Amino acid sequence: MKTKSTNGTTTAIFATLAALVLLGTTPARAAKIDCGPVRNTSGGLPRTATIGTNPIGTGAHAMATALAATGSTHTPISVKVQPHSGPNAWISLLQNGELEFGIINTIDSYMAMTGTGNFPKPSPALRVVSGGVFPFFTGIFVRDRSDIKELKDLRGKRVAWDYGGHAANQTFLNAALEIAGVKPGEVIQVRL
Repeated sequence: MKTKSTNGTTTAIFATLAALVLLGTTPARAAKIDCGPVRNTSGGLPRTATIGTNPIGTGAHAMATALAATGSTHTPISVKVQPHSGPNAWISLLQNGELEFGIINTIDSYMAMTGTGNFPKPSPALRVVSGGVFPFFTGIFVRDRSDIKELKDLRGKRVAWDYGGHAANQTFLNAALEIAGVKPGEVIQVRL
């Protein structure tokens, strides 16, 4: 079976993502980072902490679960995981102090901090504690017997749409369709 290369599409998407990452992290690179151990013996530690995540079964939720287990085992803090439909659903809770941490991808964190893309207003009280722990990839999958062989073949087909609490997925999909020359109105949008 002969397949067509999508390297141009992949390169364009990664170039766009790299530009967003570089634009969003410039101030962070200039910040002084202290990675030394914390030696808080004041007894003023909180009794609990909560990590906002994507739904159960996602990589972000698995990572938060491991962090919560480690934190609860090795500190006097009881760390809990609170799953949501995605960062768009919990970012305001982190911004106003109802959550202590959140697991989020680089693109969403930039858009949340700046109030761009899928985030209606800036969240300036946020900061990145750790980044690049593991990459989040996105893609468009079809069944092996599908007549969809490349992105332009999505015209007239049903496509998952409007990811609710994890709106960055819609941003990635919109970029992929635009690169392929497919307009959103040319696919059958199946709202999730």
